[in-house]
Amino acid sequence: MTRFISMRQLRDRVGLSKTSIYRRINSGTFPPSVPLGPKRVVFIESEVEAWMRAEIRQGRKGHAGGARQARAVKAVGSRRDRRVAP
Repeated sequence: MTRFISMRQLRDRVGLSKTSIYRRINSGTFPPSVPLGPKRVVFIESEVEAWMRAEIRQGRKGHAGGARQARAVKAVGSRRDRRVAP
């Protein structure tokens, strides 16, 4: 069964801003929207889920963004370790 999801539902699901979503659509790295009227667009749920699965696979293969994020988390942790208790 094909289901539509709204922009609000999409943002909640993928954790990206509306601007980020449209930038990715324009670059061809995100599923395109489906216009339902002059001011209403929706997304196909199965396409979004497939994109999410691909992003997870890419991240687990050592995607540069994942490595960058891991370094950032490690750096934040090391700063916490240096704090002196009052």
